[in-house]
Amino acid sequence: MLNPGGILYATPTRVVPIAKSARVFSSLPTRALAKALGRDISAEGAARTTTSVDGLIEAVESVSGVMVPPEAWAGLDRSANADEAFLERLNQRLKWQALGAGSLEKDGALEWRAWTVTPEGARWRRSSEGQLWWARTRFGGHHRAWTASASPATSPFVTLSPDDADRARFALSREVEAASVLRVARSGKRVTLEIPGWLPRPEYRWLSLHAACVADSKGMRWEISSDSEDQITKLLAERLGLVVEAT
Repeated sequence: MLNPGGILYATPTRVVPIAKSARVFSSLPTRALAKALGRDISAEGAARTTTSVDGLIEAVESVSGVMVPPEAWAGLDRSANADEAFLERLNQRLKWQALGAGSLEKDGALEWRAWTVTPEGARWRRSSEGQLWWARTRFGGHHRAWTASASPATSPFVTLSPDDADRARFALSREVEAASVLRVARSGKRVTLEIPGWLPRPEYRWLSLHAACVADSKGMRWEISSDSEDQITKLLAERLGLVVEAT
């Protein structure tokens, strides 16, 4: 879209419908966006929302924008569930695309930690056995890897994206209820969710459309309305294997 003054806003406007409102994503400034769409747009942090949905499709098309379903915007339609089938695909990658043991340690030995699941819960631990591994680099970055059973320092491995590593965490934790609890606390019409670990990106994006992250919770606690509780907990349970525990 070419804005008055010759400024080109290259990112197309995308509008995601959510119940009785819609989230708006655009490179246009809020004031110019509200004028272009012909309706009020509220801004809270980086989120912009309109509650005026009548004629919204036509308004979005008039600025060469698109309406995008929540699942497509989040990426749920392009990502797998965190389950045994997902782990099997990682094992298939390991058979065909494995890198040599120790090949990530050219700048020095890495202190690998394995994602360890026990009846008491799950966490990263120093270990000589495991399949999902994480290490910090000497320059402050991170490596994530998948192996058959031993550290990437001594065993062939495949590297994982942050999202695949997060998804593998939930997949490995499925078999132990203590490691997969989604705690739900109700207070009137408000509900607080406590999630056992950082979500994979698609689930995080989808949840951000329907919930508000509690300040200073590092993405682990979210507030939702009681009307959306069933929809949200069902999706997280199905995709990530979480067990709902209400208090």
